[in-house]
Amino acid sequence: MSTLDQLAGRLLGDHPRPGVLYGIGAGPGDPGLLTLRAAALLRRLDLVAVPRSVRGGGVAVQAIAAHTAPGSLVELVSDMPADPGAVARGWRGRTAPLVTALDEGRTVGMVTDGDPSLYSTFAHAAAAIVEARPATEVAVVPGVPSMCAAAAVEGRPLAVGADRVAVLPASRLETGDLEAALAAADTVVLLKAGAAIRRLRALLEGPARGWSVRYARRVGLEGEEHADTLDGASADYMALVILRRPTAGGG
Repeated sequence: MSTLDQLAGRLLGDHPRPGVLYGIGAGPGDPGLLTLRAAALLRRLDLVAVPRSVRGGGVAVQAIAAHTAPGSLVELVSDMPADPGAVARGWRGRTAPLVTALDEGRTVGMVTDGDPSLYSTFAHAAAAIVEARPATEVAVVPGVPSMCAAAAVEGRPLAVGADRVAVLPASRLETGDLEAALAAADTVVLLKAGAAIRRLRALLEGPARGWSVRYARRVGLEGEEHADTLDGASADYMALVILRRPTAGGG
């Protein structure tokens, strides 16, 4: 069997290249769900940036620690503002070391929880870097989204046949937005759902009455929890809720 180092050339080709910003999905946090491409790339990068909230340690670090060179990691700490202007200003400042490294000809990647294309801080960071350094090429290595990992544990598909799926960040939505999603979709996935648990319970007593519910938090991490009810659900930021119409997903 080939080792990861032997696979790297076939997986990566001529990557990583200086001047390219790599967005790397770390998945939900379980190191076993990190892709081979991501692991091979991480081993070859000069600088690996990892976002972290001021509220606590980042998930991505746990997933990638075994695949990064000593001294290559740098944390980008954010207070996670909601205002778009504040978000853009914050990332302009935080990504300055990455712009410098790219200018110096170093190979640079940024790791993000889940997938870089799905409600990820990488989108903000990449925009700030390209604004400061327009010649920067951006390459993305996808990761396993937490909703897919949660559905795998449950052993039930998110969608089958012509089922429609809505994926929403629960903490940023008004009740009307949630009701519109329920009207349009057969499966509604609510990410970052911890702060919205009370509102979601009310939803299940109203527009979502009769829908099945699946609660999951910290998928692939210490403290992982799954339940078929929101009773006693934690307000964990890393919680998600999957709602299914009674006939969706084979139910």
